[in-house]
Order: sequence, then C-alpha cells, then structure tokens
Amino acid sequence: MNAIYQGQVYRVGDDLAECALLDASGALVQRVSFGAPTLIVDPTDAQVEAARAGEPIPPETCAICHENPHHEDEWRYRTPDGYGVCDPCGKEPNG
Repeated sequence: MNAIYQGQVYRVGDDLAECALLDASGALVQRVSFGAPTLIVDPTDAQVEAARAGEPIPPETCAICHENPHHEDEWRYRTPDGYGVCDPCGKEPNG
C-alpha cells in the first residue's frame, strides 16, 4: 500500500498507532501520526501520479460514482474499506 506525505510517495508499514513511511527498498524513512494533515493513506492512482510529477494532488473522488462534482474535506460516508463516498451514493440503501 502507498501513502503520500508532504507531497512524496512512500510505501506504508504499520507501527502500532503510527504510519511507518518506507522507501522503495522497504527501509524506514520516518513515522507519522495517521492523523497528520498532509498524510494520504492509500491514495488514488491520480494522486500518486500527481505527487510523483510534483503537481498539486487532486482530491479523492467518490468511490462509487466517481462523478462527485466537488471534494468535501470530511466525507460523511465511506465504504467499508474507508474510501470516500459522495452524499447521494452514501444515502443509498446499498451504498
């Protein structure tokens, strides 16, 4: 699994209540809190590509319809895997 922290892409290792950021070889680079403001765990492919290109990181999109017209800072709904879901999809009985 990947993570983006401060614009850099890392592999993720779990170290109790912290996110262990690893380089490509698996060596520990640093540990950060899972609540760190610039940490994105399990980013989308578009987010990883943008980070690697040094471009602004786009917001995640709705995991169900992928047509959410705007990003909400705090998603009200999530899939069981933790992906953000827009309000219309989240309010669906099977959403």
